[in-house]
Amino acid sequence: MKTKTEDNNIIFIPEGEITLKNGEIIKKDIIDTLQKSSGYQKVYIDMKNVSFLDSSGIGMLIYINRFLHSRQKMLHLTSASPEVYEVLKLGAFDKLFKIEKQ
Repeated sequence: MKTKTEDNNIIFIPEGEITLKNGEIIKKDIIDTLQKSSGYQKVYIDMKNVSFLDSSGIGMLIYINRFLHSRQKMLHLTSASPEVYEVLKLGAFDKLFKIEKQ
C-alpha cells in the first residue's frame, strides 16, 4: 500500500482486494502511520485500485473511522469504483464516512 501526504492530509492507496486475508495488515499499517503522524488535517483512503471489499474490509474502515473520530478527524474515501460504492451505500456507510465515486 502506498502512502503520501499533500497539504497536511494523509492519503492511503491500497490495491486489489480488501478482505479477511489482508484487511488486518492494511488496518495495522494505517493505524501505525496515523499514530506516528501529527498535524494532519484529513485522512483519505484512495479506493481507485480496490477491486473488491468484503465484510472484513468494511470492518477495517469502521475501525479506522472510530480511531479518527476519537481524534476529532473524519475518514474520507475517494475514487470508489461503482461496485465498491454500491456496497458501501447499501450498508448506509456513507453516513459514517464520506465516500466519493470514481
